[in-house]
Amino acid sequence: MRAFLFYIFILLFGFNLLAQNNNPMRIEVSSRKFEEVYGLALDNKSFIVVKHNNRNSSKGEDWVFEVYNSFLEKNNTTSLFLPRYFVPVEYRLQGDSIIYMCFAEPNGKRGSFMLYRYNFDTGLIWSKYVKGSRKSVFINFEVVGDKIVILGENIEEIIPQFADSKMPFGIKIVSPILPKYSEVIASMSIDDNRKAIIIVEIDKGNQKGLYYYQYRNMHDELIKTKLDKKSNVNIVDGSLVESDDGSLLLMGTYNYNEGKDVSRERAVANGTFIGKLENANFSFFKTNEYVDYKNIYGTLSAQQQKQLKQRASKGKQVSVAFKMLTHKKAFKQKGLYVMAAETYYPEYHYENNFDSRGYMYQQQVFDGYRTTNCIISAYNDDGDMVWDNFMHSGEIIELSLQENILVFTDGDSNVVMAYYYDGAVYSKTVSGNDIVYKKSEDKIETVLNETIISEQYGRIEHWYGEYFLLSGHQTIFGLNGKKRKVYFFNLISFE
Repeated sequence: MRAFLFYIFILLFGFNLLAQNNNPMRIEVSSRKFEEVYGLALDNKSFIVVKHNNRNSSKGEDWVFEVYNSFLEKNNTTSLFLPRYFVPVEYRLQGDSIIYMCFAEPNGKRGSFMLYRYNFDTGLIWSKYVKGSRKSVFINFEVVGDKIVILGENIEEIIPQFADSKMPFGIKIVSPILPKYSEVIASMSIDDNRKAIIIVEIDKGNQKGLYYYQYRNMHDELIKTKLDKKSNVNIVDGSLVESDDGSLLLMGTYNYNEGKDVSRERAVANGTFIGKLENANFSFFKTNEYVDYKNIYGTLSAQQQKQLKQRASKGKQVSVAFKMLTHKKAFKQKGLYVMAAETYYPEYHYENNFDSRGYMYQQQVFDGYRTTNCIISAYNDDGDMVWDNFMHSGEIIELSLQENILVFTDGDSNVVMAYYYDGAVYSKTVSGNDIVYKKSEDKIETVLNETIISEQYGRIEHWYGEYFLLSGHQTIFGLNGKKRKVYFFNLISFE
Protein backbone atom coordinates (compact mmCIF):
# COMPACT_ATOMS: atom_id res chain seq x y z
CA MET A 1 0.00 0.00 0.00
CA ARG A 2 1.34 3.44 -0.91
CA ALA A 3 2.48 5.63 1.97
CA PHE A 4 0.32 8.73 1.66
CA LEU A 5 0.43 11.99 3.53
CA PHE A 6 -2.39 13.68 5.34
CA TYR A 7 -2.64 16.77 7.48
CA ILE A 8 -3.44 16.69 11.20
CA PHE A 9 -5.99 19.30 12.22
CA ILE A 10 -6.63 20.62 15.71
CA LEU A 11 -8.31 17.91 17.78
CA LEU A 12 -10.51 17.96 20.88
CA PHE A 13 -10.63 14.38 22.14
CA GLY A 14 -7.65 12.62 20.56
CA PHE A 15 -6.49 11.83 17.08
CA ASN A 16 -9.68 10.02 16.09
CA LEU A 17 -12.16 12.89 16.55
CA LEU A 18 -11.92 16.05 14.46
CA ALA A 19 -12.64 19.36 16.12
CA GLN A 20 -14.72 22.09 14.54
CA ASN A 21 -11.64 24.21 13.89
CA ASN A 22 -10.19 23.69 10.38
CA ASN A 23 -6.75 25.05 11.27
CA PRO A 24 -3.86 22.55 11.19
CA MET A 25 -2.13 21.43 14.39
CA ARG A 26 0.71 23.91 14.39
CA ILE A 27 3.13 25.93 16.53
CA GLU A 28 4.22 29.39 15.39
CA VAL A 29 7.12 31.37 16.82
CA SER A 30 7.45 35.03 15.87
CA SER A 31 10.70 35.79 14.02
CA ARG A 32 10.56 39.32 15.40
CA LYS A 33 10.76 38.14 19.01
CA PHE A 34 13.22 35.27 18.60
CA GLU A 35 16.44 35.13 16.56
CA GLU A 36 16.86 31.33 16.43
CA VAL A 37 14.42 28.45 16.92
CA TYR A 38 15.15 24.73 17.27
CA GLY A 39 12.73 21.82 17.61
CA LEU A 40 13.53 18.46 19.25
CA ALA A 41 11.10 15.61 18.50
CA LEU A 42 11.69 13.03 21.24
CA ASP A 43 10.95 9.31 21.38
CA ASN A 44 8.96 9.76 24.60
CA LYS A 45 6.32 11.67 22.54
CA SER A 46 7.42 15.04 23.89
CA PHE A 47 8.32 17.92 21.62
CA ILE A 48 10.74 20.62 22.76
CA VAL A 49 11.10 24.09 21.26
CA VAL A 50 14.29 25.98 22.15
CA LYS A 51 14.17 29.69 21.28
CA HIS A 52 16.82 32.42 21.40
CA ASN A 53 15.26 35.65 22.62
CA ASN A 54 16.28 38.93 21.01
CA ARG A 55 16.59 40.41 24.46
CA ASN A 56 19.70 39.76 26.57
CA SER A 57 19.99 39.85 30.36
CA SER A 58 22.75 40.30 32.91
CA LYS A 59 22.86 36.50 33.35
CA GLY A 60 23.75 35.88 29.69
CA GLU A 61 22.01 35.25 26.37
CA ASP A 62 18.30 34.69 27.03
CA TRP A 63 16.85 31.43 25.69
CA VAL A 64 13.44 29.84 26.28
CA PHE A 65 12.83 26.10 26.66
CA GLU A 66 9.24 24.91 26.00
CA VAL A 67 7.89 21.36 26.39
CA TYR A 68 4.86 20.19 24.37
CA ASN A 69 2.91 16.94 24.54
CA SER A 70 1.85 14.72 21.61
CA PHE A 71 -1.09 17.09 20.88
CA LEU A 72 1.33 20.04 20.64
CA GLU A 73 -0.09 21.45 23.89
CA LYS A 74 2.46 23.38 25.97
CA ASN A 75 3.24 21.75 29.32
CA ASN A 76 6.18 23.75 30.61
CA THR A 77 8.27 26.87 29.94
CA THR A 78 11.72 27.51 31.42
CA SER A 79 14.31 30.24 30.88
CA LEU A 80 17.86 29.26 29.92
CA PHE A 81 20.87 31.58 30.12
CA LEU A 82 23.80 30.80 27.85
CA PRO A 83 27.14 32.41 26.95
CA ARG A 84 27.24 34.42 23.76
CA TYR A 85 27.34 32.53 20.43
CA PHE A 86 26.20 29.24 21.99
CA VAL A 87 23.70 27.08 20.08
CA PRO A 88 22.20 23.62 20.75
CA VAL A 89 24.61 21.00 19.39
CA GLU A 90 23.33 17.66 20.71
CA TYR A 91 20.86 16.03 23.06
CA ARG A 92 20.37 12.61 24.66
CA LEU A 93 17.10 11.18 25.98
CA GLN A 94 17.55 8.88 28.96
CA GLY A 95 14.50 6.67 29.47
CA ASP A 96 11.20 8.55 29.20
CA SER A 97 11.77 11.19 31.86
CA ILE A 98 15.25 12.73 31.45
CA ILE A 99 16.79 14.74 28.62
CA TYR A 100 20.36 16.03 28.55
CA MET A 101 20.99 18.98 26.23
CA CYS A 102 24.36 20.40 25.30
CA PHE A 103 25.00 23.94 24.04
CA ALA A 104 28.31 25.13 22.60
CA GLU A 105 29.77 27.31 19.89
CA PRO A 106 29.34 25.90 16.36
CA ASN A 107 32.11 23.39 15.53
CA GLY A 108 33.07 23.25 19.21
CA LYS A 109 35.33 26.30 19.03
CA ARG A 110 37.22 27.11 22.24
CA GLY A 111 35.86 23.93 23.84
CA SER A 112 33.39 25.63 26.20
CA PHE A 113 29.98 24.01 26.64
CA MET A 114 26.85 24.16 28.79
CA LEU A 115 24.96 21.03 29.90
CA TYR A 116 21.31 21.02 30.91
CA ARG A 117 19.44 18.10 32.49
CA TYR A 118 15.65 18.31 32.46
CA ASN A 119 13.22 15.95 34.24
CA PHE A 120 9.86 15.70 32.44
CA ASP A 121 8.14 14.27 35.54
CA THR A 122 9.25 16.89 38.07
CA GLY A 123 10.06 19.84 35.79
CA LEU A 124 13.42 20.25 37.56
CA ILE A 125 16.30 21.56 35.46
CA TRP A 126 20.02 21.43 36.29
CA SER A 127 22.91 23.05 34.43
CA LYS A 128 26.70 22.85 34.36
CA TYR A 129 29.01 25.28 32.54
CA VAL A 130 32.50 24.14 31.53
CA LYS A 131 34.90 26.81 30.28
CA GLY A 132 37.17 25.68 27.46
CA SER A 133 40.79 26.52 26.79
CA ARG A 134 42.58 27.99 23.80
CA LYS A 135 43.24 24.53 22.35
CA SER A 136 40.27 22.43 23.51
CA VAL A 137 37.47 21.55 21.07
CA PHE A 138 34.11 20.11 22.14
CA ILE A 139 32.78 17.44 19.73
CA ASN A 140 29.96 15.44 21.29
CA PHE A 141 28.76 13.66 24.42
CA GLU A 142 27.12 10.42 25.53
CA VAL A 143 25.20 9.59 28.71
CA VAL A 144 25.77 6.26 30.46
CA GLY A 145 23.85 5.85 33.71
CA ASP A 146 24.89 8.78 35.89
CA LYS A 147 28.02 9.52 33.83
CA ILE A 148 28.27 12.15 31.08
CA VAL A 149 31.05 11.16 28.68
CA ILE A 150 32.54 14.20 26.93
CA LEU A 151 34.23 13.77 23.54
CA GLY A 152 36.63 16.39 22.27
CA GLU A 153 40.19 17.42 21.50
CA ASN A 154 42.67 18.54 24.17
CA ILE A 155 40.01 17.93 26.81
CA GLU A 156 42.73 17.19 29.40
CA GLU A 157 43.18 20.95 29.78
CA ILE A 158 39.67 21.39 31.18
CA ILE A 159 39.21 18.09 33.06
CA PRO A 160 39.82 19.74 36.48
CA GLN A 161 36.43 21.46 36.02
CA PHE A 162 34.74 18.03 35.90
CA ALA A 163 35.68 17.26 39.52
CA ASP A 164 32.63 18.89 41.07
CA SER A 165 31.38 17.07 44.19
CA LYS A 166 28.27 19.27 44.33
CA MET A 167 26.66 17.92 41.14
CA PRO A 168 23.23 16.43 41.96
CA PHE A 169 21.79 13.00 41.10
CA GLY A 170 25.24 11.43 41.43
CA ILE A 171 26.24 12.94 38.06
CA LYS A 172 29.88 12.65 37.10
CA ILE A 173 31.51 14.13 33.97
CA VAL A 174 34.26 12.01 32.45
CA SER A 175 36.23 12.04 29.20
CA PRO A 176 38.59 9.74 27.32
CA ILE A 177 41.84 11.49 26.40
CA LEU A 178 42.03 11.24 22.62
CA PRO A 179 45.46 11.37 20.95
CA LYS A 180 46.43 14.30 18.76
CA TYR A 181 44.93 14.35 15.23
CA SER A 182 41.92 12.29 16.38
CA GLU A 183 38.59 12.36 14.54
CA VAL A 184 35.46 10.93 16.21
CA ILE A 185 33.78 8.83 13.51
CA ALA A 186 30.78 7.63 15.54
CA SER A 187 29.63 7.22 19.13
CA MET A 188 26.78 5.43 20.87
CA SER A 189 25.56 4.76 24.41
CA ILE A 190 24.02 1.39 25.28
CA ASP A 191 21.83 1.69 28.39
CA ASP A 192 21.34 -2.06 28.93
CA ASN A 193 25.09 -2.65 29.20
CA ARG A 194 25.85 0.69 30.82
CA LYS A 195 28.60 1.55 28.35
CA ALA A 196 29.51 4.10 25.69
CA ILE A 197 31.25 3.15 22.44
CA ILE A 198 33.40 5.68 20.55
CA ILE A 199 35.06 4.99 17.19
CA VAL A 200 38.06 7.25 16.56
CA GLU A 201 40.37 7.58 13.57
CA ILE A 202 43.83 9.06 14.12
CA ASP A 203 45.05 10.65 10.89
CA LYS A 204 48.74 11.27 11.66
CA GLY A 205 51.59 10.17 13.89
CA ASN A 206 52.78 6.83 15.21
CA GLN A 207 49.30 5.91 16.48
CA LYS A 208 47.69 6.38 13.07
CA GLY A 209 44.71 4.09 12.54
CA LEU A 210 41.15 3.30 13.61
CA TYR A 211 40.41 2.77 17.31
CA TYR A 212 37.60 1.38 19.44
CA TYR A 213 37.03 3.11 22.79
CA GLN A 214 34.63 1.66 25.36
CA TYR A 215 33.68 3.34 28.62
CA ARG A 216 31.89 1.19 31.25
CA ASN A 217 29.81 3.09 33.77
CA MET A 218 29.94 0.58 36.65
CA HIS A 219 33.73 0.37 36.88
CA ASP A 220 34.72 3.73 35.32
CA GLU A 221 36.66 1.51 32.95
CA LEU A 222 38.08 2.69 29.61
CA ILE A 223 39.06 0.07 27.01
CA LYS A 224 41.04 1.06 23.91
CA THR A 225 41.65 -1.30 20.98
CA LYS A 226 43.14 -0.69 17.54
CA LEU A 227 40.82 -1.96 14.82
CA ASP A 228 42.06 -3.85 11.78
CA LYS A 229 40.73 -2.59 8.45
CA LYS A 230 41.94 -2.44 4.88
CA SER A 231 45.14 -0.39 4.85
CA ASN A 232 44.17 1.66 1.77
CA VAL A 233 40.74 2.60 3.13
CA ASN A 234 40.30 6.02 4.70
CA ILE A 235 37.01 6.40 6.58
CA VAL A 236 35.15 9.66 5.85
CA ASP A 237 32.28 9.25 8.31
CA GLY A 238 30.04 6.60 9.80
CA SER A 239 27.34 5.50 12.23
CA LEU A 240 26.80 2.66 14.69
CA VAL A 241 23.79 0.34 14.85
CA GLU A 242 23.07 -2.64 17.09
CA SER A 243 22.77 -5.95 15.24
CA ASP A 244 20.16 -8.59 16.05
CA ASP A 245 22.73 -10.78 17.83
CA GLY A 246 23.77 -7.98 20.22
CA SER A 247 26.98 -6.97 18.48
CA LEU A 248 27.55 -3.60 16.79
CA LEU A 249 27.86 -2.67 13.14
CA LEU A 250 29.91 0.31 12.01
CA MET A 251 28.61 1.60 8.67
CA GLY A 252 29.68 4.60 6.63
CA THR A 253 31.62 5.97 3.66
CA TYR A 254 35.28 5.73 2.70
CA ASN A 255 37.82 6.86 0.12
CA TYR A 256 41.36 6.05 -1.00
CA ASN A 257 42.97 9.31 0.16
CA GLU A 258 45.03 7.57 2.83
CA GLY A 259 48.11 9.63 3.58
CA LYS A 260 46.87 12.79 1.85
CA ASP A 261 46.18 15.91 3.88
CA VAL A 262 42.50 16.32 2.98
CA SER A 263 39.97 17.60 5.51
CA ARG A 264 36.85 15.50 5.94
CA GLU A 265 34.68 18.38 4.74
CA ARG A 266 36.66 18.49 1.48
CA ALA A 267 36.98 14.72 1.13
CA VAL A 268 34.97 12.71 -1.37
CA ALA A 269 33.67 9.17 -0.85
CA ASN A 270 34.33 6.30 -3.26
CA GLY A 271 31.95 3.87 -1.60
CA THR A 272 30.49 2.43 1.60
CA PHE A 273 31.92 0.11 4.23
CA ILE A 274 30.44 -2.12 6.92
CA GLY A 275 32.28 -3.74 9.82
CA LYS A 276 30.96 -6.00 12.56
CA LEU A 277 32.36 -5.31 16.04
CA GLU A 278 32.71 -8.30 18.35
CA ASN A 279 34.94 -8.37 21.44
CA ALA A 280 36.25 -4.89 20.63
CA ASN A 281 37.44 -5.78 17.12
CA PHE A 282 36.14 -6.41 13.61
CA SER A 283 34.93 -9.93 12.84
CA PHE A 284 34.62 -8.66 9.26
CA PHE A 285 35.19 -5.41 7.38
CA LYS A 286 33.78 -5.11 3.84
CA THR A 287 33.66 -2.31 1.26
CA ASN A 288 31.45 -1.58 -1.74
CA GLU A 289 32.41 0.94 -4.41
CA TYR A 290 29.67 3.28 -5.64
CA VAL A 291 30.51 2.38 -9.23
CA ASP A 292 29.26 -1.17 -8.49
CA TYR A 293 25.89 -0.02 -7.11
CA LYS A 294 23.04 -1.22 -9.32
CA ASN A 295 21.24 2.16 -9.37
CA ILE A 296 24.17 4.58 -9.10
CA TYR A 297 24.04 5.76 -12.74
CA GLY A 298 20.62 7.29 -12.03
CA THR A 299 22.28 9.79 -9.66
CA LEU A 300 24.61 11.09 -12.39
CA SER A 301 24.07 13.64 -15.14
CA ALA A 302 23.78 12.45 -18.74
CA GLN A 303 27.28 13.80 -19.45
CA GLN A 304 28.79 11.94 -16.48
CA GLN A 305 27.08 8.72 -17.50
CA LYS A 306 28.41 9.07 -21.05
CA GLN A 307 31.98 9.65 -19.84
CA LEU A 308 31.92 6.62 -17.54
CA LYS A 309 30.52 4.33 -20.22
CA GLN A 310 33.18 5.51 -22.68
CA ARG A 311 35.96 4.78 -20.19
CA ALA A 312 34.52 1.35 -19.44
CA SER A 313 34.21 0.52 -23.16
CA LYS A 314 37.93 1.27 -23.58
CA GLY A 315 38.85 -1.04 -20.71
CA LYS A 316 39.88 1.81 -18.42
CA GLN A 317 39.25 1.77 -14.68
CA VAL A 318 35.96 3.45 -13.75
CA SER A 319 35.17 5.02 -10.39
CA VAL A 320 32.50 7.27 -8.92
CA ALA A 321 33.08 9.71 -6.06
CA PHE A 322 30.77 12.07 -4.17
CA LYS A 323 30.93 14.49 -1.30
CA MET A 324 28.78 12.56 1.18
CA LEU A 325 27.08 13.16 4.51
CA THR A 326 26.23 9.86 6.22
CA HIS A 327 23.08 9.87 8.34
CA LYS A 328 23.78 9.48 12.05
CA LYS A 329 21.25 6.66 12.45
CA ALA A 330 21.16 3.48 10.40
CA PHE A 331 18.10 1.28 10.96
CA LYS A 332 16.99 -2.33 10.77
CA GLN A 333 14.32 -3.72 8.48
CA LYS A 334 13.39 -7.41 8.20
CA GLY A 335 16.86 -8.75 8.92
CA LEU A 336 18.69 -6.08 6.90
CA TYR A 337 20.61 -2.99 8.01
CA VAL A 338 19.87 0.15 6.00
CA MET A 339 22.15 3.18 5.87
CA ALA A 340 21.52 6.49 4.12
CA ALA A 341 23.88 9.21 2.92
CA GLU A 342 23.32 12.47 1.06
CA THR A 343 25.44 13.73 -1.82
CA TYR A 344 26.19 17.46 -1.82
CA TYR A 345 28.51 20.13 -3.12
CA PRO A 346 29.37 23.66 -1.95
CA GLU A 347 27.78 26.33 -4.15
CA TYR A 348 29.17 29.83 -4.78
CA HIS A 349 28.44 32.90 -6.85
CA TYR A 350 30.67 35.84 -7.78
CA GLU A 351 30.07 39.51 -7.07
CA ASN A 352 31.85 42.53 -8.58
CA ASN A 353 33.41 44.92 -6.07
CA PHE A 354 35.71 47.93 -6.25
CA ASP A 355 38.86 48.56 -4.23
CA SER A 356 39.93 51.92 -2.77
CA ARG A 357 41.52 52.92 -6.09
CA GLY A 358 38.36 52.21 -8.07
CA TYR A 359 39.59 48.97 -9.67
CA MET A 360 36.96 46.30 -10.06
CA TYR A 361 37.57 42.77 -8.76
CA GLN A 362 35.46 39.65 -8.33
CA GLN A 363 34.72 38.15 -4.94
CA GLN A 364 33.56 34.58 -4.36
CA VAL A 365 30.51 34.33 -2.08
CA PHE A 366 29.46 31.07 -0.44
CA ASP A 367 25.75 30.33 -0.99
CA GLY A 368 25.53 27.05 0.93
CA TYR A 369 25.69 23.29 0.54
CA ARG A 370 23.51 21.94 -2.26
CA THR A 371 22.04 18.49 -1.56
CA THR A 372 21.69 16.52 -4.79
CA ASN A 373 20.72 12.93 -3.94
CA CYS A 374 19.93 10.57 -1.12
CA ILE A 375 21.57 7.16 -1.62
CA ILE A 376 20.43 4.21 0.51
CA SER A 377 21.85 0.72 0.72
CA ALA A 378 20.97 -2.41 2.70
CA TYR A 379 23.25 -5.15 4.09
CA ASN A 380 22.74 -8.58 5.64
CA ASP A 381 24.34 -9.99 8.81
CA ASP A 382 27.38 -11.09 6.84
CA GLY A 383 28.03 -7.54 5.58
CA ASP A 384 26.99 -8.27 2.00
CA MET A 385 25.11 -5.49 0.18
CA VAL A 386 21.64 -6.74 -0.83
CA TRP A 387 20.22 -3.70 -2.61
CA ASP A 388 20.64 0.03 -3.21
CA ASN A 389 18.42 2.90 -4.34
CA PHE A 390 18.28 6.70 -4.46
CA MET A 391 16.16 9.86 -4.74
CA HIS A 392 17.02 13.19 -6.40
CA SER A 393 16.80 16.27 -4.15
CA GLY A 394 18.45 19.10 -6.04
CA GLU A 395 16.27 21.92 -4.68
CA ILE A 396 17.72 21.92 -1.15
CA ILE A 397 20.50 24.33 -0.18
CA GLU A 398 21.58 25.03 3.42
CA LEU A 399 24.31 27.18 4.97
CA SER A 400 25.46 24.30 7.20
CA LEU A 401 25.96 20.60 6.54
CA GLN A 402 22.97 18.71 7.92
CA GLU A 403 20.68 15.81 7.16
CA ASN A 404 17.88 17.02 4.87
CA ILE A 405 16.35 13.77 3.58
CA LEU A 406 14.23 11.69 5.95
CA VAL A 407 14.47 7.92 5.40
CA PHE A 408 12.05 5.56 7.16
CA THR A 409 10.44 2.14 6.78
CA ASP A 410 6.90 1.64 5.53
CA GLY A 411 6.04 -1.97 6.32
CA ASP A 412 8.37 -4.97 6.07
CA SER A 413 9.90 -4.22 2.69
CA ASN A 414 9.19 -0.62 1.61
CA VAL A 415 11.49 2.30 2.41
CA VAL A 416 10.37 5.92 2.00
CA MET A 417 12.69 8.85 1.29
CA ALA A 418 11.13 12.28 1.86
CA TYR A 419 12.03 15.94 2.17
CA TYR A 420 10.11 19.18 2.64
CA TYR A 421 10.72 22.15 0.34
CA ASP A 422 8.75 25.31 -0.46
CA GLY A 423 5.40 24.18 0.95
CA ALA A 424 5.44 20.60 -0.33
CA VAL A 425 6.61 17.16 0.79
CA TYR A 426 8.46 15.20 -1.89
CA SER A 427 8.66 11.45 -1.36
CA LYS A 428 9.71 8.28 -3.15
CA THR A 429 8.91 4.72 -2.05
CA VAL A 430 11.22 1.84 -2.92
CA SER A 431 11.41 -1.87 -2.18
CA GLY A 432 14.98 -3.05 -2.56
CA ASN A 433 16.26 -2.18 -6.04
CA ASP A 434 12.72 -1.57 -7.30
CA ILE A 435 10.67 1.63 -7.29
CA VAL A 436 7.23 1.17 -5.72
CA TYR A 437 6.10 4.78 -6.20
CA LYS A 438 8.04 7.38 -8.15
CA LYS A 439 8.97 10.71 -6.64
CA SER A 440 5.72 12.57 -5.89
CA GLU A 441 4.75 15.99 -4.54
CA ASP A 442 2.18 16.66 -1.78
CA LYS A 443 1.33 20.32 -1.20
CA ILE A 444 0.97 21.43 2.43
CA GLU A 445 -1.30 24.34 3.26
CA THR A 446 -1.04 26.68 6.19
CA VAL A 447 -3.84 28.20 8.26
CA LEU A 448 -7.13 28.19 6.36
CA ASN A 449 -7.52 31.04 3.83
CA GLU A 450 -4.12 32.55 4.63
CA THR A 451 -1.40 33.01 2.01
CA ILE A 452 2.26 31.95 2.27
CA ILE A 453 4.33 34.69 0.62
CA SER A 454 7.70 32.97 1.05
CA GLU A 455 9.24 29.98 2.79
CA GLN A 456 12.81 28.94 3.63
CA TYR A 457 14.78 26.18 5.36
CA GLY A 458 12.01 23.60 5.33
CA ARG A 459 12.55 20.29 7.13
CA ILE A 460 10.67 17.08 7.85
CA GLU A 461 11.50 14.76 10.74
CA HIS A 462 9.95 11.70 12.29
CA TRP A 463 8.38 12.09 15.73
CA TYR A 464 6.73 8.80 16.72
CA GLY A 465 4.59 6.13 15.05
CA GLU A 466 3.20 7.50 11.79
CA TYR A 467 3.47 11.11 12.96
CA PHE A 468 5.96 13.60 11.51
CA LEU A 469 6.78 17.28 11.97
CA LEU A 470 7.37 19.89 9.28
CA SER A 471 9.23 23.08 10.12
CA GLY A 472 10.73 26.16 8.51
CA HIS A 473 10.58 29.95 8.14
CA GLN A 474 7.43 31.45 6.57
CA THR A 475 6.22 34.92 5.71
CA ILE A 476 2.40 34.79 5.80
CA PHE A 477 -0.27 37.22 4.68
CA GLY A 478 -2.91 36.86 7.40
CA LEU A 479 -6.67 37.21 7.45
CA ASN A 480 -6.26 40.57 9.20
CA GLY A 481 -4.46 41.93 6.12
CA LYS A 482 -1.08 41.99 7.86
CA LYS A 483 2.13 40.07 7.19
CA ARG A 484 3.81 38.00 9.85
CA LYS A 485 7.16 36.21 9.84
CA VAL A 486 7.25 32.99 11.82
CA TYR A 487 9.14 29.81 12.43
CA PHE A 488 6.54 27.04 12.31
CA PHE A 489 6.05 23.38 13.25
CA ASN A 490 3.20 21.43 11.62
CA LEU A 491 2.05 17.92 12.48
CA ILE A 492 1.44 15.50 9.59
CA SER A 493 1.07 11.75 9.19
CA PHE A 494 2.04 9.02 6.72
CA GLU A 495 -0.27 6.01 6.56
